[in-house]
Amino acid sequence: MASSTAFKPALWIIFIAGILGMILSLFLAVTHYTGTGGACPKPAHGQRPACDIVNQSVYSEVLGIPIAGIAFLVFLWYAIASRTLLRGKDLTDWHAWLTPNHLRWSISIVAAASLVVAGYLLFILYAVLKTACIYCLMTHTLTLIVFAAAVLGVWRKSGKSATHRC
Repeated sequence: MASSTAFKPALWIIFIAGILGMILSLFLAVTHYTGTGGACPKPAHGQRPACDIVNQSVYSEVLGIPIAGIAFLVFLWYAIASRTLLRGKDLTDWHAWLTPNHLRWSISIVAAASLVVAGYLLFILYAVLKTACIYCLMTHTLTLIVFAAAVLGVWRKSGKSATHRC
C-alpha cells in the first residue's frame, strides 16, 4: 500500500500544516481558558487585545466546547491521516474502511467542511465582532492550505483530473 510519489508533496504539506495548526489551536485553547490575550499585539488606546475579544466572545464556543479545541482535533486528524498515507501503513486490519482512498477522501471532506466553517468565522470576526485576530487568521490560512493541498495535490494523478475516482 505504498503511497504514490505524486501524492507525497501534498501529504507533507498537509502533515506540516496539521502540526502547525495543532500548536496554534492548543495556544488558542489555553488562552481561551486562561482569559488572556496571549501574545496578541496590544491596541494603542488601552482597549482589549483583538485576540482576547475574539477568544472570549460568545462565538468562541460550540455547545460549551472552545472552537480552538475542535480545531486542535481537526488538525490532529490531518497530521495522523497524512502521516499514515506517507508511511504507506495498511490500516485495513483495524477496520475495512481505513483504505488509502478513504483516508484521502476523509482529509478532503474534513478540509472542505473546515473551509466552510472558517468562512463563517471570518464573517463573525469582521462583520459582527469588527476586529481581527492574527492567530485566527493564521489558523484559517492553514485550513485553506490543507484544502488546496487535498484538492490539488492528493487527488491529482499524472494525466488524470482531480475528479477521477481511484
